[in-house]
Amino acid sequence: MTRPSRRGPAVWITALCVLSAVVIAASFLAGTLVESPWEEAVANAERVPAVTAQVTQRSVARDVVAVQGTYSAGTVDEVRVAGEDLAGVVTAQKRQPGESVVSGDVLGEVSGRPVVGLSLTFRLYRDIAPGDTGPDVEQLQQALAALGLFEGQPDGEYGRRTVTAVDALYRRVGYRPPPTAPDLAQAVDAAEKERETAVRARDAAVAERDRAAAAAAAAAARDAASGAPEAGASAVPAADPTVEAELALRDADEALADARFAALTPVLMAEVVRLPAGAVGVVSALPVGADVVADGEPVVRLRGGAPSVTVRVGMSLVDSLPVGSAVRVSAAADTTSVVDATVAVVGEFEQPDEVATLPGYDVTVAFGATAPPFEDGATVLVESVTAAAAVDGLAVPVVALRDGADGTYVVAGGVDVAVEVLAIGDGWAVVASDELTEGDVVALTGGASTGGGRPTDAPTDGPTATGAPGSGA
Repeated sequence: MTRPSRRGPAVWITALCVLSAVVIAASFLAGTLVESPWEEAVANAERVPAVTAQVTQRSVARDVVAVQGTYSAGTVDEVRVAGEDLAGVVTAQKRQPGESVVSGDVLGEVSGRPVVGLSLTFRLYRDIAPGDTGPDVEQLQQALAALGLFEGQPDGEYGRRTVTAVDALYRRVGYRPPPTAPDLAQAVDAAEKERETAVRARDAAVAERDRAAAAAAAAAARDAASGAPEAGASAVPAADPTVEAELALRDADEALADARFAALTPVLMAEVVRLPAGAVGVVSALPVGADVVADGEPVVRLRGGAPSVTVRVGMSLVDSLPVGSAVRVSAAADTTSVVDATVAVVGEFEQPDEVATLPGYDVTVAFGATAPPFEDGATVLVESVTAAAAVDGLAVPVVALRDGADGTYVVAGGVDVAVEVLAIGDGWAVVASDELTEGDVVALTGGASTGGGRPTDAPTDGPTATGAPGSGA
């Protein structure tokens, strides 16, 4: 007898479960693909519209530029003494803050020795000894010549003329020249003794020669008196003992001259330091008793150079501050005190750094003979004096200009287009570009470049609002 099969109901139950799972998954997937009106509204609220404007022909007069910068009373140089095995303390404070110094002045005294400032192109990088040559020697000779101490044409060789000038410098400032190094002094003593020995040897040789000559003359006289033939007629003359002695003495003289030359006054970089160019004032000086090595502080701090102001301006404004243009400078906190100045230098384009947070050009402003009343490091306001004449040409709203590593550009049709800013005024910028024509559309917000060629119909990410300054768009 055959039993009925129980597989039928199990199959149907399994199929029903699978079908339910498929329906649930399909419903979930459909739900993720359907965007509700609320979600669409939220997305539209977060989307930034690409605002654009048309390139037009305009006549624009440059605005008066006003930018903030930092005032510098000059460059501060720290005078530190240097040298091998240097150890010492300040034994006299020769200068006080606020004093002016010139080339040839004593700036301080360390361990009883002067620290003399000279107008050098660069600081000494070695002690200069007799016989040394190089550009450091030549600049030393030039500085000494400016003080009326060095005679002749600087030749970069530290010889007797330069030594004489250095000795005169030390006498002028009231100090003895640097002493001779012990080993050089010992070499002079040894050479002097060698010469004394050579002189005695030469004198002995001369005496021996004279005795031999006298003996030979006496023998010849006796022979002549006795009628005997002259014994010395065919004899070989004896060698002159003085010849070798004279050569030895000449060598000793040369060795002594060399030793004495090497022992002439050196120039120590611990005692001769560089002064900044131009007018120099003392900012600070170490007090008596300060340890110049352990404390690690400079003997004096000097401020040289002319006062100036440096401002960072973007590409859109740099043409409004050309070299030679007149500007007014005032303290940012008090604009009532105004000083006239002139744009002296316009640097190269720079990326943001630790000092300036924006890219642009560093413009340096110089002052006249009158010292400005600002504190060193103060924030000041630099304003151009007059607006330039109007400039005609293609114009875009100022907000369309963008600064990049390669210069100023606008975004037209989704592509970066390089431009040269000719004038900025009243919210517009006259620009020059071979890739822009009147009627082109430039982005004011959004509209990032695509990095490719310029398309004719560039799609936007959202609604587009076309407008321009003063248009109401």
